[in-house]
Amino acid sequence: ALKGAGQKATGLVPPGLLGHTTALEPKQDLAKAQELLQEAGYGPDNEELKLTLTYAQGDEDQKLLVTLLTAALKKLNVTLEARAMAWNAQWDRGKKGDQDIFVMYWYPDYPDPFSWFFNVFRSADEGQFNLSYLKDKEIDAAIDKLPELTATDQLRASQAYEDVQKKIIEEQAAVAVPYVQTYQRALTADVLGYVDNPAYPNVVFFYDLKPAG
Repeated sequence: ALKGAGQKATGLVPPGLLGHTTALEPKQDLAKAQELLQEAGYGPDNEELKLTLTYAQGDEDQKLLVTLLTAALKKLNVTLEARAMAWNAQWDRGKKGDQDIFVMYWYPDYPDPFSWFFNVFRSADEGQFNLSYLKDKEIDAAIDKLPELTATDQLRASQAYEDVQKKIIEEQAAVAVPYVQTYQRALTADVLGYVDNPAYPNVVFFYDLKPAG
């Protein structure tokens, strides 16, 4: 549906970054979802469940995700009330906690995912992007150890990232992301030497380019 602009994700860290794992691939299970909804008094033969969602105004990829999610939930008698919003308005609403689902992108600001885990999943008196309101001392302690492990033992750091992702997902504070956005490039055959740098996705380093032939 994304026409090559995305790849199936697993876990909370994209491929190419320390901590990526293939062991946490999300799977759709509508039968199990229906079972859990029925336990809570909702589902096809019970009361309709209404959920609110916001996403980025003008973003066609997010709009497509919301459209597919709406159709899947409708089969379970769950109505998704989605609203496209400008970022500032969406963020203001998110901080108030008056919505169920907040769709946003994360772009790595460093060549490791620490800032993501620190801002989104670590508890604090004044949270940053912790819109799940997760507060878990074990997860906080595990996140605090990540920078030192990354600097001294990347193998252990990678395993630690996988362990904390598993705990976050199993605690139901988050779900594994559905896809990782990929960039599509149109390159002329007259130029050689271009290499994608995930830390600078919209930058062309001309020093490395050379004419073909």
